[in-house]
Amino acid sequence: MSRYRKGQTLHGIIYVHRISDLRVGGLAKTHFRIFRKLCGDPFLQNVIIMTNLWSRLPSELEGRRRADELANLDDFFKPAIAKGAVMMHHMEDTVASAHEILRQIVKNHPRALSIQEEIVDQRKTITETGAGMALDEKLTLLAQQYERKLKEQLEAAEEARIERDEETRNEQLEEAERIRHLLDALEEEKCNQARQYQLLQEQFAEAERNHEQAMREAEESQVARRQEAKAQTAGPVGLLRMWHVLSTVLGRWTLTTSAQ
Repeated sequence: MSRYRKGQTLHGIIYVHRISDLRVGGLAKTHFRIFRKLCGDPFLQNVIIMTNLWSRLPSELEGRRRADELANLDDFFKPAIAKGAVMMHHMEDTVASAHEILRQIVKNHPRALSIQEEIVDQRKTITETGAGMALDEKLTLLAQQYERKLKEQLEAAEEARIERDEETRNEQLEEAERIRHLLDALEEEKCNQARQYQLLQEQFAEAERNHEQAMREAEESQVARRQEAKAQTAGPVGLLRMWHVLSTVLGRWTLTTSAQ
């Protein structure tokens, strides 16, 4: 964030996906959804979706087939590619292959990440950013489902009370109590997640401070080395100048003495 505050933006970000993974699970989709929120739609033009570990596949043809599937998954890479993200393949695990991907990034016009604008310009906390809310989304949806079920159970219990069906009413109330416990557990999970966000924000700030301190120390060390080199160079030069002056004075004194 400190670099963004100084006006520095990014040429690009590489999102790495293992082509060797046999299937795309819910966790992978969640991670990429959060990544998209972190970047924001305008920055997707600067994103490289890079596949690697091609050597673990039985053939390149199999890798190409998987890459095509990934690029066309509506709930995975397809929407990002439609907004400008570029899919590239680090197939040979060589320096040349890596350089090709880096050259693609260097060509990009630098842009700001959405999370940089949200935290720095809009002064949001991590939990208030798009990425933070994406993390909360799953818990929120689950809580909404439980609340609907709780309402249904309580309504069913009330109907049973009116009909004087105590057995059914007790069953509905027991189920309602079980759902309440689930809601309490979800609320506790949200609190834990908020604490994790706060810890993450503190760690992020600490990492920035450490980075800035390291940069200052590196600059100070570089200045000290330059000054030391300058002093070492100036020493012999200064002595030569003094010797030249002394020689001139002595020469003049010798000439004057001889003339007398």
